[in-house]
Amino acid sequence: FEEVLLPVWHELMHQTGFGQRSQWLFYDAFLRARVLQRLQLARLSGEQKILLAAFPEQCRELELLVAGLLLGGDSGAVQVVAVGQPLEELPLLCQAIQPHVLVLFAPAPPNASGLQQLRKLALAVDCPVALAGLGADLVEEQLKGSPIASLGGKTQLMQQRLRQFINGNLDT
Repeated sequence: FEEVLLPVWHELMHQTGFGQRSQWLFYDAFLRARVLQRLQLARLSGEQKILLAAFPEQCRELELLVAGLLLGGDSGAVQVVAVGQPLEELPLLCQAIQPHVLVLFAPAPPNASGLQQLRKLALAVDCPVALAGLGADLVEEQLKGSPIASLGGKTQLMQQRLRQFINGNLDT
Protein backbone atom coordinates (compact mmCIF):
# COMPACT_ATOMS: atom_id res chain seq x y z
CA PHE A 1 0.00 0.00 0.00
CA GLU A 2 2.58 2.55 1.08
CA GLU A 3 4.97 2.01 -1.79
CA VAL A 4 2.66 1.40 -4.74
CA LEU A 5 -1.03 2.08 -4.25
CA LEU A 6 -0.96 5.22 -2.11
CA PRO A 7 1.55 7.08 -4.31
CA VAL A 8 -0.66 6.42 -7.36
CA TRP A 9 -3.71 7.50 -5.34
CA HIS A 10 -1.95 10.76 -4.33
CA GLU A 11 -0.85 11.41 -7.91
CA LEU A 12 -4.34 10.86 -9.31
CA MET A 13 -5.87 13.02 -6.56
CA HIS A 14 -3.95 16.09 -7.75
CA GLN A 15 -4.62 15.75 -11.47
CA THR A 16 -7.13 18.18 -12.93
CA GLY A 17 -7.70 17.08 -16.52
CA PHE A 18 -11.08 16.08 -17.91
CA GLY A 19 -12.13 12.70 -16.50
CA GLN A 20 -9.22 12.44 -14.11
CA ARG A 21 -11.28 13.38 -11.05
CA SER A 22 -13.74 10.60 -11.92
CA GLN A 23 -10.84 8.18 -12.33
CA TRP A 24 -9.51 9.15 -8.89
CA LEU A 25 -12.96 8.79 -7.27
CA PHE A 26 -13.34 5.30 -8.75
CA TYR A 27 -9.85 4.29 -7.59
CA ASP A 28 -10.46 5.82 -4.14
CA ALA A 29 -13.76 3.95 -3.68
CA PHE A 30 -12.21 0.68 -4.87
CA LEU A 31 -9.24 0.95 -2.48
CA ARG A 32 -11.41 1.99 0.48
CA ALA A 33 -13.68 -1.02 -0.06
CA ARG A 34 -10.73 -3.46 -0.22
CA VAL A 35 -8.97 -2.00 2.81
CA LEU A 36 -12.19 -1.95 4.84
CA GLN A 37 -12.81 -5.58 3.91
CA ARG A 38 -9.33 -6.57 5.12
CA LEU A 39 -9.78 -4.59 8.35
CA GLN A 40 -13.05 -6.38 9.06
CA LEU A 41 -11.45 -9.78 8.49
CA ALA A 42 -8.54 -8.88 10.78
CA ARG A 43 -10.93 -7.64 13.46
CA LEU A 44 -12.64 -11.04 13.57
CA SER A 45 -9.39 -12.79 14.41
CA GLY A 46 -7.71 -10.08 16.48
CA GLU A 47 -7.41 -10.26 20.24
CA GLN A 48 -6.38 -6.73 21.13
CA LYS A 49 -8.70 -3.79 20.66
CA ILE A 50 -6.92 -0.84 19.14
CA LEU A 51 -9.03 2.23 18.48
CA LEU A 52 -7.70 4.40 15.65
CA ALA A 53 -8.92 7.93 14.98
CA ALA A 54 -7.70 10.66 12.67
CA PHE A 55 -6.32 13.87 14.07
CA PRO A 56 -8.98 16.43 13.03
CA GLU A 57 -8.83 17.75 9.45
CA GLN A 58 -5.54 16.04 8.64
CA CYS A 59 -6.27 13.03 6.48
CA ARG A 60 -8.67 11.37 4.11
CA GLU A 61 -10.55 8.19 4.87
CA LEU A 62 -8.33 5.94 2.76
CA GLU A 63 -5.18 7.15 4.53
CA LEU A 64 -6.76 6.39 7.91
CA LEU A 65 -7.98 2.95 6.81
CA VAL A 66 -4.56 2.02 5.43
CA ALA A 67 -2.96 3.22 8.67
CA GLY A 68 -5.34 0.93 10.54
CA LEU A 69 -4.47 -2.00 8.32
CA LEU A 70 -0.74 -1.39 8.68
CA LEU A 71 -0.92 -0.79 12.44
CA GLY A 72 -2.88 -3.95 13.07
CA GLY A 73 -0.55 -6.16 11.08
CA ASP A 74 -1.12 -9.80 12.00
CA SER A 75 -1.44 -9.32 15.74
CA GLY A 76 -4.34 -7.07 16.64
CA ALA A 77 -7.77 -5.90 15.72
CA VAL A 78 -7.95 -2.24 14.80
CA GLN A 79 -11.26 -0.46 14.95
CA VAL A 80 -11.15 2.68 12.81
CA VAL A 81 -13.27 5.64 13.85
CA ALA A 82 -14.89 7.68 11.07
CA VAL A 83 -12.93 10.64 9.74
CA GLY A 84 -14.25 13.83 11.33
CA GLN A 85 -14.73 12.36 14.81
CA PRO A 86 -14.29 15.24 17.30
CA LEU A 87 -11.45 14.73 19.78
CA GLU A 88 -13.69 15.93 22.61
CA GLU A 89 -16.06 12.99 22.07
CA LEU A 90 -13.40 10.25 21.93
CA PRO A 91 -13.65 9.66 25.72
CA LEU A 92 -17.28 8.59 25.16
CA LEU A 93 -16.20 6.10 22.49
CA CYS A 94 -13.38 4.78 24.64
CA GLN A 95 -15.77 4.30 27.53
CA ALA A 96 -18.15 2.29 25.32
CA ILE A 97 -15.54 0.27 23.37
CA GLN A 98 -12.90 -0.07 26.12
CA PRO A 99 -9.87 -0.37 23.82
CA HIS A 100 -6.42 -1.43 24.99
CA VAL A 101 -5.00 1.69 23.37
CA LEU A 102 -6.25 4.79 21.52
CA VAL A 103 -4.08 5.77 18.54
CA LEU A 104 -4.48 9.10 16.78
CA PHE A 105 -3.20 9.22 13.22
CA ALA A 106 -1.59 12.51 12.15
CA PRO A 107 -0.04 12.68 8.67
CA ALA A 108 0.97 16.29 9.45
CA PRO A 109 2.25 17.73 12.73
CA PRO A 110 -0.45 19.01 15.09
CA ASN A 111 -0.20 22.70 15.97
CA ALA A 112 0.16 23.93 19.56
CA SER A 113 -3.59 23.94 20.24
CA GLY A 114 -3.86 20.44 18.73
CA LEU A 115 -1.15 19.19 21.08
CA GLN A 116 -2.98 20.79 24.00
CA GLN A 117 -6.19 19.01 22.96
CA LEU A 118 -4.25 15.77 22.72
CA ARG A 119 -2.89 16.18 26.25
CA LYS A 120 -6.42 16.84 27.57
CA LEU A 121 -7.68 13.78 25.74
CA ALA A 122 -4.97 11.59 27.28
CA LEU A 123 -6.20 12.63 30.74
CA ALA A 124 -9.87 12.05 29.86
CA VAL A 125 -9.66 8.44 28.62
CA ASP A 126 -9.10 5.24 30.59
CA CYS A 127 -6.60 3.79 28.13
CA PRO A 128 -3.13 4.74 26.92
CA VAL A 129 -2.94 7.25 24.04
CA ALA A 130 -0.45 7.24 21.18
CA LEU A 131 0.17 9.40 18.13
CA ALA A 132 1.13 7.79 14.82
CA GLY A 133 2.04 9.05 11.36
CA LEU A 134 4.48 11.57 9.98
CA GLY A 135 3.07 14.16 12.38
CA ALA A 136 4.14 12.00 15.31
CA ASP A 137 7.72 12.02 14.02
CA LEU A 138 7.70 15.80 13.72
CA VAL A 139 6.39 16.48 17.25
CA GLU A 140 8.17 13.64 19.04
CA GLU A 141 10.33 16.03 21.07
CA GLN A 142 7.27 17.95 22.24
CA LEU A 143 5.63 14.72 23.42
CA LYS A 144 8.55 13.67 25.62
CA GLY A 145 7.54 13.56 29.25
CA SER A 146 3.83 13.51 28.42
CA PRO A 147 1.55 10.46 28.75
CA ILE A 148 1.30 10.30 24.95
CA ALA A 149 3.51 7.86 23.09
CA SER A 150 4.92 8.59 19.64
CA LEU A 151 4.68 5.58 17.35
CA GLY A 152 6.46 7.30 14.47
CA GLY A 153 5.56 7.39 10.82
CA LYS A 154 7.16 4.31 9.27
CA THR A 155 5.07 1.12 9.21
CA GLN A 156 7.49 -1.31 10.84
CA LEU A 157 8.44 1.22 13.50
CA MET A 158 4.76 1.96 14.23
CA GLN A 159 3.95 -1.75 14.60
CA GLN A 160 6.97 -2.39 16.81
CA ARG A 161 6.35 0.63 19.04
CA LEU A 162 2.63 -0.18 19.28
CA ARG A 163 3.42 -3.70 20.51
CA GLN A 164 5.91 -2.27 23.02
CA PHE A 165 3.38 0.35 24.12
CA ILE A 166 0.61 -2.20 24.66
CA ASN A 167 3.00 -4.42 26.64
CA GLY A 168 4.10 -1.45 28.76
CA ASN A 169 7.68 -1.44 27.43
CA LEU A 170 7.66 1.86 25.50
CA ASP A 171 8.80 4.90 27.41
CA THR A 172 6.64 7.92 26.65
